[in-house]
Amino acid sequence: MTTKTCPSCGTEVPESAQRCKQCFHDFNEATPLSRRLVGPLILLAAFAGMAVVAVIALAVILSYPTEQKILVDEATQSIVTITQYRTRRVTDRVRWDEVERLEHVERMGEYEIRAIGKDGLATTIERSEQPLEGAAENYASLMGKPLSKISELSGSKKGKDDV
Repeated sequence: MTTKTCPSCGTEVPESAQRCKQCFHDFNEATPLSRRLVGPLILLAAFAGMAVVAVIALAVILSYPTEQKILVDEATQSIVTITQYRTRRVTDRVRWDEVERLEHVERMGEYEIRAIGKDGLATTIERSEQPLEGAAENYASLMGKPLSKISELSGSKKGKDDV
């Protein structure tokens, strides 16, 4: 006697059977295509989701700079910023005549000297965990620009005479 396997429970039943003797599966009823594809589709969707997450993670990793150098160049009278990324190097130059003022910023134990352009954009000249008041005064004198001291913790601003 020839047998067939029940797709629902795996029991061997006679070839001529209309229903499985264990689970009563109807052999005359066609198995819907969508039911057979659910497992592979879920697996495919999981792989696609992992691929999207991997691409986003790679893009984020590549967008962070690996090194940055800032040079206040008296010869060209400009602030040159060289930022090295994993895949490229970006150079930015701000001429001193485009700078409106300098700021010495204190923010929660970190210090920064910024050049504020006439367009309002800030360019960082130097960062440190130590106060940079002397360096800020030197840069302001070298560039001939006014210097403001800013404490971002309290939001207060002081003029050049208070530095």
